[in-house]
Amino acid sequence: MAQTQLEWSVLEHQHIRKNSDWYWAVGIITISIATTSVIFNNILFAIFTVISAFALCLVSAKKPQTLSCEISDRGVSANNFIYPFNTLESFWIDEHEHKIIFKSKKLLAPFIIIPIDEITDSDIVRDVLLAYLSEEEHIEPLSQKIMEKLGF
Repeated sequence: MAQTQLEWSVLEHQHIRKNSDWYWAVGIITISIATTSVIFNNILFAIFTVISAFALCLVSAKKPQTLSCEISDRGVSANNFIYPFNTLESFWIDEHEHKIIFKSKKLLAPFIIIPIDEITDSDIVRDVLLAYLSEEEHIEPLSQKIMEKLGF
C-alpha cells in the first residue's frame, strides 16, 4: 500500500464561459473552411472540419472536473491515474501559474502538467518531490498556453 505524503483537490482548468458570439465565430469559420474545401474538391477535409468544430463546441461547453491529486511513494496521481516516478525525469513548479510541470520519459506525452491549489504550499510540494526527482526548469508547452487562452 502506498503511503500518501501530500494531497489536494483543484479544478482541472479555469472555466471560461463562452457566449453566443464565440459559437457564431466557430460556426462561420467552420463553414468558410468547409466551403473552401468543397470548392477545391476536398470533401473529406470539409467533413473533418465540420466534425471537429462540433466536437470543439461540445468540449468547450463542459465544465471542469475537480482533480484529486496526491504524491505518494509510488508516484504522482491525478484522479487515480498514477504517474510512477520511474517514468518521470524531473519537475518544475511554476509559482505564478500554480502548476507542477513534469518532464516524462514517454515520447507521446513529454510534459505532464498538474495544477496546485492556492492553499497547498509549493515549498512543501517541492520538498516532497525532491526526494524522488530532480528539479529542472521547464517551460509550459506553447500548445498548452494556447489552449488555456482559448478557454480549454
